[in-house]
Amino acid sequence: MIHNLKSAFRYLNRNRIATAINVTGLAVALSAAFIMLQYLDFELSYDTYLREHGEVYRITTQQSENGVFARNTAETYYGMADWVRDNFQEVKASTRFYRWPAATGVLFEAEGNLYNEKNYLCADKGFFFVFPSMLISGDPRTCLVDRNALIISERLALKIFGTTDVIGKHISDPEQKNQSLVITGIIRHTPLNSHFDIDVVRPFAWTPTGREWKAMVWTYVRLAEGVHASSFEEKINKAVVPMLNEPKVSSKLSLQALASIHLSSNLEDEIKASGNVLYIYMVVGGLVLIMVIAWINYTNLETARFIRRLKEVGIRRIIGSSKSNLLARFFIEYLFVTALAVALAAAIGWATFPYFEYITGVPLSKPGFLVPELWTAAVAVFVIATIVVGTYPFISVMRLNPVASLKGKITDGYRGVFVRKSLLTFQFVASLTLMALVATASLQLDFMRQVNLNFDSGKILTVYNPANYTWLEDSLREEKNVTFRNKLLQVASIENLTVSSAIPGEPIGFTYVDLAKRSMGDPDRQIPYKVMYIDYDFIPIFGIEILAGRNYSPRFSDNLCLVITETAAHELGFSSAEEALNQQIYFEEDKWEKWTVIGVVKDYRHESVKAPVNPGIFRLHRNRGQMIYYSIKLNEHADAGEVLPVIEGFWKETWPGKPFDYFFVDKHYDQQYKSEIHFSRVFGLFSCIAVFVACLGAMGMSLFEANARMKEISIRKVLGAEVLHIVTLLTKDSFRLLIVSFIIALPLVYLLSSQWLTEYPERIDFSVWFLIVPLGLMTMLVGTVSLTQVIKAALRNPVESLKQD
Repeated sequence: MIHNLKSAFRYLNRNRIATAINVTGLAVALSAAFIMLQYLDFELSYDTYLREHGEVYRITTQQSENGVFARNTAETYYGMADWVRDNFQEVKASTRFYRWPAATGVLFEAEGNLYNEKNYLCADKGFFFVFPSMLISGDPRTCLVDRNALIISERLALKIFGTTDVIGKHISDPEQKNQSLVITGIIRHTPLNSHFDIDVVRPFAWTPTGREWKAMVWTYVRLAEGVHASSFEEKINKAVVPMLNEPKVSSKLSLQALASIHLSSNLEDEIKASGNVLYIYMVVGGLVLIMVIAWINYTNLETARFIRRLKEVGIRRIIGSSKSNLLARFFIEYLFVTALAVALAAAIGWATFPYFEYITGVPLSKPGFLVPELWTAAVAVFVIATIVVGTYPFISVMRLNPVASLKGKITDGYRGVFVRKSLLTFQFVASLTLMALVATASLQLDFMRQVNLNFDSGKILTVYNPANYTWLEDSLREEKNVTFRNKLLQVASIENLTVSSAIPGEPIGFTYVDLAKRSMGDPDRQIPYKVMYIDYDFIPIFGIEILAGRNYSPRFSDNLCLVITETAAHELGFSSAEEALNQQIYFEEDKWEKWTVIGVVKDYRHESVKAPVNPGIFRLHRNRGQMIYYSIKLNEHADAGEVLPVIEGFWKETWPGKPFDYFFVDKHYDQQYKSEIHFSRVFGLFSCIAVFVACLGAMGMSLFEANARMKEISIRKVLGAEVLHIVTLLTKDSFRLLIVSFIIALPLVYLLSSQWLTEYPERIDFSVWFLIVPLGLMTMLVGTVSLTQVIKAALRNPVESLKQD
């Protein structure tokens, strides 16, 4: 054993270049595996932190009109939570909750400071019976009964009071004239791998009257043990049809497992942006491909190296070495290489750990090789690979005749050549596929960013003011707005300012179903209207085109007047924007009243191209809850770095003590494409690694060909063959394999790309160039690597090879 260890070390040390190639290829693949395993572990762990996650389901609703699909929403009807709990023994508990409005969060005052939290829910008293493990302290039966109750997270308790022992403490609500709220419970702070973020839970204070089945809220049920979700879903649909379906409108309910929401749900009205299970499949596929490519590469390189050891093998077998002794020797060498590769992979992982969040979007507190579960998976895969990968080169060499080996006769027949070429073709196909998918993802991302959004986001800086305003400031609100505006407009770099309840890239918090009608006799329709509150300058500052009519103006009273989008006009039955102009429609704000359409604007992408364009209604803001975003338009030549301190100074002068929370609209809008950005980065990393390792595979093939045909090369040179002729002879197989790989990869890339692109309502068209460009790049890289080895062999002195016989 010790002799084998020494011999293995000496051999690897003598062949440092080949050893380095093997170690590097395996190490790069292993480090990529570590990164991706962490990413997969995070994505697949959503909502599993809740002990009851296997029993909890969300009720979603698919709505149709006249038999035509209308919408599929993550919400369901207000009364559903009570109905399923009271009528079905399969339901252990149910709850409903909502956020209103979504953009503002909740505001409260404690210890002399104002706090605004966007991560909040207004929930009914069943919330902690559905999610019992979320409550750390407090009585689940009573903590949400009182309208003045408040449940906060551990994080928020520590932030405000410096302790989590806060049950019974009071917090005031400045939006309700400093109404006193009592902390009745503490919840755990929801981790990042949760499909909702919660720091504050308040009692469900809204009770719709008369139209409760039309009010949409998020509804969850906890099923009794042994209940099958599919059978229960069928049962409630049969029972609820008479209650929900109308002559022209029908609804279908679905149960969605809590742990599947993040990856398997992309519905309207999601609580939080979802992931995509297709990304998981593609990442897993890419990870498997990279590992297989690395092992194939090792096999090819080792086979090429073993050719040089034929005489050694022949002598050892003739003097009595058994196959098991030789196998042990080769395995020890393989273990040396893999041990070095694992060490190097760990070093690469440690060095790249700070960039992990940038690549994957997943923040981690420690590198993945410190996580035991990942090591267990890695060791299991490593053992299997050791048996398979470490054995193949040995078997290939052992099949050769010892006497023939001493004479340097290394031909192992058509089968061996076919296997090696097949493995290399697989490497090329995998690399081309990954590169083509990266190209597809990058182009789709660019398309989404550059598609005509029908609004202007350039040079617009937005300041977020969730505390606009407490009831104490009501009398000063308009005065402070005017003061702040006048100060800003005196700055040469600033063109204008607008205040609104939402800005492009942020969800519109005011969403209502069946909000507008041509006539009160019109049937109810399941059409969600997005209502945004704006001032006179919002439409011109964001460059939204007016198709007909006019914008709101201080020259008119504009009482009971509306500006709507062209989709809203279409949903109301108008054939054109001009037809809708000056028409009266019924609009429900506090009650149904007649409102006049004074303007119709062109549809614009308030949210990303992934989301459908809903009918929109613009309203002039009327109260403090509708004035959340101050959007400041800078002129073309403004230097943001210079003007920012000026704006911040005016802000602090006008509202001392309030935080200056700002962002640029264009960058903020791009945050909607986080999943696409990170997917593109992940697959970009994959493709780089795959190409790198595939090039090593091409090098292995070139080495094998050169070593196997060294005497042929020497004889050809002695007979007068030119170096160019020899190089062409030895490299043509690699380029032929690239062409074959392109033919195989083309339908594969088309299927994968087409499937992925169907996720987007607006998308690019598949093009063969997605694969031709990677083919050109691979051809250059493989050609460079292969030619280097082949030219080196072709330039070698033929006497050195021929004198051995």
